[in-house]
Amino acid sequence: MKLNWQIDGTDVSRVKALIASQAEGALIRARQAHNLAESKPVVTKERLWRAMVAMRLTTRQKSGPESHVARFIRLSPFPLAYEIVQAARDARVLIAKALRKAGGIRFADKIASELAQNLDELEAACGLPRLPNATGWLSRYREKSKSRWRSIFRRAFSASDQNSPVTSCSRWD
Repeated sequence: MKLNWQIDGTDVSRVKALIASQAEGALIRARQAHNLAESKPVVTKERLWRAMVAMRLTTRQKSGPESHVARFIRLSPFPLAYEIVQAARDARVLIAKALRKAGGIRFADKIASELAQNLDELEAACGLPRLPNATGWLSRYREKSKSRWRSIFRRAFSASDQNSPVTSCSRWD
């Protein structure tokens, strides 16, 4: 299958008109204020973990404002808080139970397994293995996967940029 895009001046004009017509909308103004602000929120393990949970939950299931997923993400206290999941004897079991208890969230076991792996990868990238499962935990993952995640997290959390809002892994303890 071959796809041939042909964009002419009319198409460009239409897109520019659409952008201009939406520029003053409340959502656009809020996003600009948030995303383009000079000061950025500090990234902590808790915030990163919660964002990872939210991103995984919103994949392949409805996540509108009143969906089961959105209600779960807004729970306070958050049942999958980083400290709770990290300290769990078996993060996968804890996550699966919390998702099933919330109700209406599909693929609870699959999501739990993937999030538990993400947690281990996050801890490995920062050199902080989860103590309850430390025995043999590295053997569960392929070298390629470990290297890829470590590289991503080390780049994301390098302390080389003094103006960066990101807290480095070494300061997360």
